[in-house]
Amino acid sequence: MAGDLPEPGDLPTSGVAEYTGHAIGEVANGSRQYIATGAFSNTWDFGTRSGQVRIDGFDGRDFAGTAESDEGGRDYGGPITGPEGFSGRIDGSFFKGGGDPAAETGGQFRLEGPEYRASGTFAGTK
Repeated sequence: MAGDLPEPGDLPTSGVAEYTGHAIGEVANGSRQYIATGAFSNTWDFGTRSGQVRIDGFDGRDFAGTAESDEGGRDYGGPITGPEGFSGRIDGSFFKGGGDPAAETGGQFRLEGPEYRASGTFAGTK
């Protein structure tokens, strides 16, 4: 996972792709610190340069949001929300692989809630 970054002009300008993978991060929950994991997904529309991102089952919670890309379309980010007033942010990029300029995606996330903080990385492939 996470090959070379494509040139922005090499990315598709239409079509939808589904990426699935995992998320892993360090959690500070009250006085406890530990590692948690979850499932990552991103349904990305290359025409609108936006996607529906999810991190499910991370430390028993599900998070979702809409990410958007800048002009170049390679990098994206946006807010994510979860239950009980939890919120956060996800930021990622697309990566080349096997001749596909957007074969994979990866990046970082952060989450916050009452007496709770987490940050980590995610990775996904088509």
